[in-house]
Amino acid sequence: MRDHVIHLDCDCGSPEHILRLMYDEDERELYTEVQLRQYRNIFKRVWVALKYVCGYTSRYGVWDCTCLSWEGIEKLNAFLNKAVAEMRKSTRA
Repeated sequence: MRDHVIHLDCDCGSPEHILRLMYDEDERELYTEVQLRQYRNIFKRVWVALKYVCGYTSRYGVWDCTCLSWEGIEKLNAFLNKAVAEMRKSTRA
């Protein structure tokens, strides 16, 4: 399964902007994971927790981004091509 996982780092270098892709050729599914924002400041964490407890939700949801360089795009393209090829191969067998 190790070959079926890829981590892509954001161009900005932030460890909070990591994109992880995994594929399962048996299930023929591709999974994506984006790391959610983490607050280092204790006061910000308490404020977010209080809003959560009080039922506050943003109508826009929680968003962040991962910006890929050309190298990251090429790495993603190679990973997806490999996933498609292996999934096609497993359906033929």
